[in-house]
Amino acid sequence: MSTGLAAYFSGFYAQTAFVNNILVGDGTASIVECDGTFDPSLPIIRFNDVYNAGTGAEYGGTCPDQSGVNGNISADPLFVDATGGNFHIRQGPAVDAGTNTGAPATDIDGDTRPIDGNGDGVAIVDIGADEAPPGGDTDPPTITCSASPSTLRPPNHQLRAITVSISAGDNSGSVTVTLLSVTSNQADSGLRPKDEPNDIQEWVTGTDDRSGLLRAERFMRQRTYTLTYRAYDSAGNTATCQTTVTV
Repeated sequence: MSTGLAAYFSGFYAQTAFVNNILVGDGTASIVECDGTFDPSLPIIRFNDVYNAGTGAEYGGTCPDQSGVNGNISADPLFVDATGGNFHIRQGPAVDAGTNTGAPATDIDGDTRPIDGNGDGVAIVDIGADEAPPGGDTDPPTITCSASPSTLRPPNHQLRAITVSISAGDNSGSVTVTLLSVTSNQADSGLRPKDEPNDIQEWVTGTDDRSGLLRAERFMRQRTYTLTYRAYDSAGNTATCQTTVTV
C-alpha cells in the first residue's frame, strides 16, 4: 500500500469517528491517509496514537497533522513484543491518554477499564485495545521448561515427536509465552553420506509452540538440540528458559 499504512479514508466520511486507537506503521507512506476527492471534510479523529517508525508522515492527503490536537499523540506506544505478536502495551505514552467517553468497560483481555495506570489518582482508559497494569511492576515472570523425550536413541535418522512442558507465572496474573528458537550444535546436513536434511521441523517461532519434530541423528559426538522460550508479563518484563534434547 502506497498510502494509509494503517487507515485510509475515502468517500463522505465527515461523521466517521476514529477514537482511542493505536495506529502504527514503518515505511515511507503516511499512517493515516484522507482522500478528499468526494468530501474535503475531515473525519473525527480524537485520542489516537498515530506513529510512523519509518520516514513517512503520520497523516497524509487532506488530513493535516493531528498530533497534539483533540487528544491525539504521536509516540512509540511501547508494545511488549511487536515482532513476536504481543501488542500489549507497557508503561508509556498511551497509558491514561485516552478518553473514557464511549470506551468499552473491558479491554481486549477482558480486564476492567479504566484503571489509574500512571498513578496520578485519576482512572483514564489507555489509548488502544489494551489496558496496561499500574506502573511500578518491575518483577519478571517465572518460567521453566522441560522437553520430552529429552534423549533420542538410537541415532537412526528418524524424526521424533517432541513435547515441551512449560510452567510460567507472574504476580500480575498475565503471562504470554513464545518460542524464540530451536537450534542444533551440529550442521543440518552434509556431515556424512547418510545424513538426512531438515532435522528441525514443525516448530513455529514467535508463537506459543510446544511441540514439533527433531531428528535422531548425530555425527561423531553427541548432538544437542536447544529450545528457548520467553515469558512476558503485562508490564513488559521478561524471563527465558531453555531445555535440551540430546542424541
